[in-house]
Amino acid sequence: SPSTDKSSILQLASNSSHCKVTNCMFRNYDANAVSGRTYYWFMIRGYNHTIEYNSFEGKTTIGASIVFDMPEGSATKTTPRNHLFRYNYMGPRNVIGSNGYEGIRAGVSSQQGYNLASVFEFNYFYRTIYGTGEPEAVSNKSSNNTYRYNTFREVRGQICLRHGDNCTVEGNFFFGAGLSDAGGVRVIGQNHLVRNNYFQDVDGTGTTAAIVVYKGDSNWPSSDDSSGNEVANNAKLFHNTFVNCEQPIYIGGGSGTVNPTGVQVRNSVVQSASDGAEVFRFGFSASSISFGDMIVYHPGANYGTTGISGVTYGQNPNLTLNSSLGYYVPSSSSNVVDVADNTVPGTGLDVRGLTRPSTTKDVGCYEVQATGTGLTPLERGDVGPSY
Repeated sequence: SPSTDKSSILQLASNSSHCKVTNCMFRNYDANAVSGRTYYWFMIRGYNHTIEYNSFEGKTTIGASIVFDMPEGSATKTTPRNHLFRYNYMGPRNVIGSNGYEGIRAGVSSQQGYNLASVFEFNYFYRTIYGTGEPEAVSNKSSNNTYRYNTFREVRGQICLRHGDNCTVEGNFFFGAGLSDAGGVRVIGQNHLVRNNYFQDVDGTGTTAAIVVYKGDSNWPSSDDSSGNEVANNAKLFHNTFVNCEQPIYIGGGSGTVNPTGVQVRNSVVQSASDGAEVFRFGFSASSISFGDMIVYHPGANYGTTGISGVTYGQNPNLTLNSSLGYYVPSSSSNVVDVADNTVPGTGLDVRGLTRPSTTKDVGCYEVQATGTGLTPLERGDVGPSY
């Protein structure tokens, strides 16, 4: 019944396995909802499920549209769930409260150490969060997940690695359309990899900057089940491109007091607008962060911090709009070409999924030398039901 707290229209039960949910539409279903109660539309439990070519739009009640849950018990904590969530349309959601209105919630705080080990790919997010108060279009609360080749347009939220470790965010397109609270990726927890992503007109700042890496709470427990913030140790930010973003990189965000260690920012390019805020914002000394082969350009020289070893300032990379691709790319003579060193782990592909050369890679998400068409930003017609 929709009047029952935390109900769902569809549920894949605990210990179920190898189910496929495809070609379904979830739209504007809030009938008989009781104000103040939490409702979910789709609850995924069990193992090895595939959810593809569905659409989710128009939810107005509190509660994530889609929830991945692991109620099978602590004995299954290390068992990979191996779900595949792909080619789905995460459509507009205009009624937003202060929290709990996520498009997708992958786990829960008490399960953040559980091995969801699931892939979220080729999904199209359009205004999935389109109201103030909820910053998380995707809330990751489990470990070992991959978010790749998704497109976010006009989303007033972000991929938030809220809890859990060892997640990868790669090959995604974020088109913020100049919205002041549009975000990119928030990094909380350890050993996350954020690479080959493209950010354009993402105008969030602070905790909704294009990429923000968090400090941690001093009393973080060894049990890893706190609802606070785990320090983002060993965050790796490789080969990302930022075009006209208000605040591209913020390291040391959040209210915690423990500075992250082992943070690497490499092989990325920033081309800011003349009225953009600072390129770099730090919540602690930048000297403890490893930078390499970074090219950053701000017409007003608003860099926040200068003199960082491994960062080249003030050289315009001349990224220009490719109308057929729909985003900005470097020309063959751009200063981003052939100047990137290899990363660990290696970055063998670019944002299109095309192969980079073994040496002399390009800075940023786009590899000029890579041949072929490859992947492009998704549109509405590429995902969702066939009808």
